[in-house]
Amino acid sequence: MLGSMSLATAIAAMSVLLSVPALPATCRLSVAGLNRERFVPGWAPLGQECGMEEPLCFHSAPFGNWGVDSNYGTRVDGDQFQGWHYGDGHHQWNSCTYFYPCPDSSCRYCNYPWPSCTDQKTIGAVNTHGSKYVDVWVSCPVDTDGDGDCDQGGCKDVWAYGENNNWVRLFELDFDIFWCHADDYVDTLYFPPTEVNLFCEPGYC
Repeated sequence: MLGSMSLATAIAAMSVLLSVPALPATCRLSVAGLNRERFVPGWAPLGQECGMEEPLCFHSAPFGNWGVDSNYGTRVDGDQFQGWHYGDGHHQWNSCTYFYPCPDSSCRYCNYPWPSCTDQKTIGAVNTHGSKYVDVWVSCPVDTDGDGDCDQGGCKDVWAYGENNNWVRLFELDFDIFWCHADDYVDTLYFPPTEVNLFCEPGYC
């Protein structure tokens, strides 16, 4: 296991897309989970992309793109958890430290800190690892001052949103064809609760 304190820190971001003035009314939030400062210690035992597990399948050992399942969504072959080595259109991780270990004096298989290259560290971008819609019950929007515009209720009832159970499950991504197995599990990370303050009007934030 890599350990949640070693691999990454996470932040949560969210925005309100729309409200539905129905009976009862709901305010629909678009909630996204973000990650940054991704880091893999050199001692982490990784054997997900060594090229010998399935000799008849294509593997680009030792580097692989990592996808994410989380409380915000499911994995995709995109940029959910970027590494540092560019290949196949993504910034990848050394996913076979069994045979391509750190420290690496050539800095070919590990990149941080230079020039000792004892660990792996992300290129630095903030990644979105998932998003979802959340409907929050609110009161119906009302016009209290008679100017024709609602000024109370609706999304204005929502002043904050939080997630108490934040987790990220990492996979080294592979093709799932014929006898070749699909994505390889790497590790699961857990994070503390997050809360974001919102400043909303009845119909939007």
